[in-house]
Amino acid sequence: MDLSTWPPEIKAIYESIDKSEFASNNAFKIKVYYGTEATSKTKSDITQLISYDETDETPKTVVKKVEVDKLTNYPLTYTQVAEQIKLKKPQIGKRLIDRIISDNNIKKNQEYAWINFRNKEQEQKYKKDKMIPKSTPIIYKETVVDYIISIYDEEYK
Repeated sequence: MDLSTWPPEIKAIYESIDKSEFASNNAFKIKVYYGTEATSKTKSDITQLISYDETDETPKTVVKKVEVDKLTNYPLTYTQVAEQIKLKKPQIGKRLIDRIISDNNIKKNQEYAWINFRNKEQEQKYKKDKMIPKSTPIIYKETVVDYIISIYDEEYK
């Protein structure tokens, strides 16, 4: 199979995959996780189904959105984040954590946090005003703990 006509990102995925994962219908699934630069407005996980045919060297790609539970990717509450930071760096207090989160716009950075709107009205208000409503919970990825500590180490030591 000549892969030279395939798009580079698909070719790289194909070359890195274990070929035993191919199904008998000559198709395989690859889960692609897009970061904050994804074209998808929801930044949800995407599954690509790439079908191939030995005679046709150009893959046919069908992209399907897959709903993913946000708590899987963002398992921590603010309190849990603060507790984990305290365990690693006891000298960092909650006020400093708040300042680091605020100064670095972490709440709005989907690489580290997710705004967990409770209803459509909150989401629409946020889109209009670009301000997170007061009662809206923020959930965080586990990587935010080390990120906040690294900011502390660089700027506040």
